[in-house]
Amino acid sequence: MKKMLYLVSLLALLLVGCQNGSDTSKDGVLRVGMECGYAPFNWTDPNKNEDNVKIDAGLINAGYCDGYDVTMAKAIAEDLNLELKIKKIGWEGLITALQENQIDAIIAGMSPTEERMQQISFSNNYYSSEQVVIVRKNSEFATKTKLSDFSGATLVSQLGTLQDRLIKEAKDLGIIHGTAYDSYPEAITALINDTKIDGVVAEYPVALSATASNQSLTIVRFEVGEGFHVDDEEVLVSIGVRKNDTDLLNKINAALDKISLETREEWMLQAINRQP
Repeated sequence: MKKMLYLVSLLALLLVGCQNGSDTSKDGVLRVGMECGYAPFNWTDPNKNEDNVKIDAGLINAGYCDGYDVTMAKAIAEDLNLELKIKKIGWEGLITALQENQIDAIIAGMSPTEERMQQISFSNNYYSSEQVVIVRKNSEFATKTKLSDFSGATLVSQLGTLQDRLIKEAKDLGIIHGTAYDSYPEAITALINDTKIDGVVAEYPVALSATASNQSLTIVRFEVGEGFHVDDEEVLVSIGVRKNDTDLLNKINAALDKISLETREEWMLQAINRQP
C-alpha cells in the first residue's frame, strides 16, 4: 500500500513538472523562434559574422540569423546565463511551435494583441513602432500624408499580421485589401514588379530596411491622427512565452529592465545599417 501511495505521489509530481513547461535552466539553453526573414528585426545570412547566430536546424546548414531580434535574444540569454539557440520558423507557426515546446520564447517583432494573449503570455515591450506605407517613388501616393488619400489604392502586407488586419479595416476609406503574402520580402517584390499593387503596409523599421535595399521605393508617414487606428498594445513589440512559464517571463522582464531605451534605439539603427 505504501509503495502504491509512493508511486501515485511520484506520478503527480511528474505531471506538475510537465505542466510547468520546459525548464530552460535544466540544459542551459534558451531556444528562441523567429522567421529570420523580417529585416531589420531578423534576417538570414549565408556566412558567419560577429553579429549573427547559427540557425539551429540539426544536421542541415540553414545559415545564420541576424537582426535586432537576434541582438536582443543574445543580450537576454547572456543575462540569464543560457546558451542561445535560434530556430527558423515561419510566422504562422511560431505560436504553435512555442505551445508544442519546440522553442522557449518568440522574439520575432511580435505584438501582444488580445487574440495572441489568449494563447501565450508576453513580456514587457522591447520596441515600439508606427505603421506606414511603402510605395513606389513614382506613385501618385508617394506624397500623401493621410490614410484617406489612399482611397482606391490596393494595399498588401504579410499574412497573419496586424498590418494585414489594418488594411481590411480601412475598407470604409475605399482602400482595397490585396492578397496577403507569406513574408514581407515577397510583398516588397510584388510591389516593385506589379503595378496593380500600390503599397505595402509595414512597421517603420521594416519600411526603412526595404527602402534602403530598393531605391525605387519610398515611405509614406501620416500626419498625427490621420493614419491607421491602432491600440497601444498593437504597436508594441514583446517577447512571447508559454502561459505557464512564469519564472522565465519574470527573468526576461528583469533582463529587459537593464536595457535602456537609448541602447535599444542604437541596436535598431545598427540592424538597419547592416541588413542585406
